[in-house]
Amino acid sequence: MVECFDRIHLKLAELVLRPLNDLREHPDLTAVTVRPPGRGGRVHVTVSKTWPDGPRGLPSYVWEAREVDAAGVDLPHGRAWTDGTPHDMPETAYWAAVDAVAASRRRAIRV
Repeated sequence: MVECFDRIHLKLAELVLRPLNDLREHPDLTAVTVRPPGRGGRVHVTVSKTWPDGPRGLPSYVWEAREVDAAGVDLPHGRAWTDGTPHDMPETAYWAAVDAVAASRRRAIRV
């Protein structure tokens, strides 16, 4: 049973991370938006590529996240998160966003 769950979890992670791999591998792609899996409120995470040292330097990645409805439209009074901390990989930025959103939601539940 655990092995099946692990395989499903791994496959789901691969599907979610595929656009982030594309962002890293394609120089002309500047941002991707993905929806982390889960049963909680819907969130879209956008990871954007920037070039702090100019186009010949290495890119860095920043993220923002926002609550959306079932159709993927921003909620009028939904929460939004952002962090301008640059990350060296798009996957690192994505996981930082997921962690920040989860921590924010845990704090909101405790209050």
